[in-house]
Amino acid sequence: MAKNDLKTSKNGYQYRPARLVISKNSAGNPDLSRSWYVVYYIYSEVTGKLERQRKEGEINAAKTINDRKSIGKKLAEDINTLLANDYIINKPGAELEEEVESDPANAHLPFDVTRRTLLDGFVYFKEVYFSSILPGTQKGYNSLFRALFEWFEQKEKEDGKNWLNLIFIEFNVHVANAFFDYLKNEKEVKFKGEKKKGVSNKTFNNYLTYFATFYNFFIDRSLLAVHQNPLARFNKKNTETNQHTPFTNKQIQLIKAKMLEKKAHQLLTFVQFLYYTFGRPGKEVRLLQVKDIRAKTIFFPASRAKNATGAHVGIPPELELIIQENNYREYPPHYYIFTLKGKPGPEPVGINYFPRNHAKILELVGITEPDYSLYGYKHTGNINLYNATKDLKAVQRQNRHKTSAQTDTYLRALGLLQDEDPIINFPKFGGEDPENKKANDL
Repeated sequence: MAKNDLKTSKNGYQYRPARLVISKNSAGNPDLSRSWYVVYYIYSEVTGKLERQRKEGEINAAKTINDRKSIGKKLAEDINTLLANDYIINKPGAELEEEVESDPANAHLPFDVTRRTLLDGFVYFKEVYFSSILPGTQKGYNSLFRALFEWFEQKEKEDGKNWLNLIFIEFNVHVANAFFDYLKNEKEVKFKGEKKKGVSNKTFNNYLTYFATFYNFFIDRSLLAVHQNPLARFNKKNTETNQHTPFTNKQIQLIKAKMLEKKAHQLLTFVQFLYYTFGRPGKEVRLLQVKDIRAKTIFFPASRAKNATGAHVGIPPELELIIQENNYREYPPHYYIFTLKGKPGPEPVGINYFPRNHAKILELVGITEPDYSLYGYKHTGNINLYNATKDLKAVQRQNRHKTSAQTDTYLRALGLLQDEDPIINFPKFGGEDPENKKANDL
């Protein structure tokens, strides 16, 4: 890097910004078989000079070029935020400006919450924990961290305190309450293109879950005492159980006709996969590969499924016809089913491709309510399968639910099982003898 790449943090520490390094093959094209990484130079109090650092984070867990670029650029942005806010390599014990009496037992801890900043805690958490969670969950944590850093910067403007250097254990119940009050009442968010104040209850609950897991990470490693968790007594907000309205069969007939009229054949195939497999549109069905379509099942691997080990779902006869008509099993195993070319290929469509085109179709058939989305086909599939079979176990297997209780709760949220109490058919006391009833029926 040239000297003009050097930048200076708030308190005068020099650094060279993080950038994504894309490994390439001999032809000069991005190579997914090799490791990609982020490189940056950070000031070290130990050596008194800039030290080169390399981070891979969750980059190489992504299976497509676009996803790796997106994750890598986001990691670089996060690191640059830290560097701009005085993230350096400290001398041992140099995190506090004044000498403090410390417990000798803490000398060899991998992370000392009494000396290191909350910001340092997030860096350590991401380095250790992120490789074990899915990219979508990683984005959730990153969103929380960004919201917190924005709030810290806002607080610094108000009271002049350097909140970004807040010591880990100083983030107490009072500070935590103030942060979550800010999230619910003041944070500026965009909803359908318009700005509003306060995150939704669902986002609030997600942030609370992420933050609680963050603290439990340190508690589980005996780096933090249980009583030092500032979120221990926080409660979640009430949310709607089902925010995606199922389509009626009549609506689906209109939608199908309009898709055929507009020659949106791949979109029609996509929503049929959602309907028959009960898969999630963003990661499971959109990123479906040829190798995932087996003889009698479709496999959703753990890398993008809601199940930690991955799981199979059955292929109904109508979906099998669609698979055979498109010859999906004949393509190379690593090809994605849904691409911009409308047939299997090496690159999947982007995350917004189907939602955007689906919204246009809905508008054409007069469905403009915001609670109709691609998830609606999954819900309609559940309703139709249960009504056709009354088989709770079949619905459970196709949903990949761990327990029947989970399926029961899900179906009740869709309006099913409300009047299906078999106890109403309990024979009356001293009722008819079965043999006599049989004779009377003849």
